[in-house]
This record gives sequence, structure tokens and C-alpha cells, in this order.
Amino acid sequence: MQSSSRRSAHRQGYTLLEMLLASAIAVLLLGALYVAIDVQLRQMQASREIVEQANITRAVVQRLGNDLIPALTPASSRATPGSSAASTLTAIINALGGTTSGTSSTTGSDPSTASASGAEMGNNASTVVPFSAGVIGDALSITVFVTRVPDLTRTAGDPSQENATPSDLRRISYWLASSGNGGLARQELQWLTSNEAQNSTQPDTSNEASAIICEEVKELSFRYFDGSGWVDFWDGSLPGPDGVTPTGPPRAIEVTFVIEIPRSSEPELGPLRKTVRQVFAVPGAPGLASSSPLPGLEALLP
Repeated sequence: MQSSSRRSAHRQGYTLLEMLLASAIAVLLLGALYVAIDVQLRQMQASREIVEQANITRAVVQRLGNDLIPALTPASSRATPGSSAASTLTAIINALGGTTSGTSSTTGSDPSTASASGAEMGNNASTVVPFSAGVIGDALSITVFVTRVPDLTRTAGDPSQENATPSDLRRISYWLASSGNGGLARQELQWLTSNEAQNSTQPDTSNEASAIICEEVKELSFRYFDGSGWVDFWDGSLPGPDGVTPTGPPRAIEVTFVIEIPRSSEPELGPLRKTVRQVFAVPGAPGLASSSPLPGLEALLP
């Protein structure tokens, strides 16, 4: 009995070998668990980055579409010297006694003065103003002229603007910022007078940092569909085939940009890049009626 109790008292603990073996097994299990959790977390983070990239892409495409698609179309006809519209304008000026362009009305006692004034007004009537151009751009930047609901609150509470009438014209420009880390820059100017619209075609980049709307855009380019092929430059203010009416916006505008998202899940692979190519049809572009909104464009698309 005594020897049996001694043996049981001697076997109550674990040997050093058993402790080492149990510790090794625990370390292996914890390591496997850590690897599994780390893989799961990396996959979750990678999924978040892909979703974030898709959300940014969708937002950029939607913003571009909202601005590029409603580009203004040029007027269907313009008064030119010798045309019926210019003759009518001259006759009205003569009947009213004649006016000098940009000044108050004159007595009209001298018919030659009235005729000269009418001719001057006719010449001014044939001037092509950029806000009728719709689109002016090249491969790296674009300027579109659109209409928006006038902001009637701009003049509220400002005595100096009591008699000012807000305009519905807007000039919207896009370009790739060169300051800081770059990004997609957007500038929208609201016109109060036609002179501002006539004398402005390029964005003001003096405060470029405040114009950046998406820092993730690292590359940007534009192309324009003229009805038969893609070109890298467009100026809708240039006269069309008739030599009078401005060309207006292109049939379609292609925007290609690159989105970069920092890859925190696998930083050794560098940023997550995605190239996006989007084509926007411009319904207001002049051209012949067709069953297809973009005749000839389908064959050029991939």
C-alpha cells in the first residue's frame, strides 16, 4: 500500500519533454491561426480598396457626364453683313435714328451715320462668341459651355448687385493638376455678362489646389469624335462648312483617365491602378438626323 501511494504521488506532474512538446504544438496552432487571420484581413482590405476605386471611378464618370453631355449647341443661324437678318437689323436701326455700337443713340439726322452704324452692328452680329461653341479642348484639357439654373441668391443682400441679373451660362473646365500630388481639377465659372464669356476660354490655374476634385486621378486625356474619326483637338467656335455658323460640340467626347489607390493590403506591390475609358455622346452636336445617336462611332469602339 505504501509503495503504491508513493508511485501515484510521484506521477502528479508533467515532464519537461511533455511541456516542450505542448508548447511547440500551441505555437504552431497560434501561428496557423495568425496566418489565417492575416490572409483574411488582407483579402478584406483588398476588397475595400477595389470598392473604393470603383466608387471613385463612378463618381468621376458621373461628374464628367453631367458636365460634358449637355454642352451647348451653336445657334442655327447668325446675322452676317449682307444677309437678310443683318439687313433687317440695319433697317430697324435706321428707323430708330441709328446708334453707335456700344454707345447711346444718336439723332439720326445723317443717313450715312445710320447706315455706318447699321453695318457696324451687322459686323458685331456675326461675331462668334465662345459660349456658343459648346466645347473647346485639346488632348490634356477641355472647356465646355453649358446652362444651369441661375443662382438667384448670389445677389441677395449685396447692394452693389441689386440690379444684376444672374446668368444661366456656365463655363466648366477640366484638366490634370500639376501642383502637389496632381489630380483631376475642375473649375466652374458663372457668367454675369456676355463679355466675360466672350473673352475667356481657358481656366484660371492661379489657385489650382482648390480646384482639385479627385486626387486619385493621375493621368487624363481627351479625344473628340467629329462624325468620321477621333481627333485630339476641338474648337467649336471655328466656322462650320457654311463659313458662318460655328462648328459647335463634337458628336462624342472620349475621356481616358487612370485611378491610383494606395494598396495598404500589399504595399510591396505598389498602388492599385485602373485605366478607365468612357465615351460621352453629345446630343446637342450639330449633324444630320440618324437612327443611331453616333453614326459611325460603333465601328471605332472596342
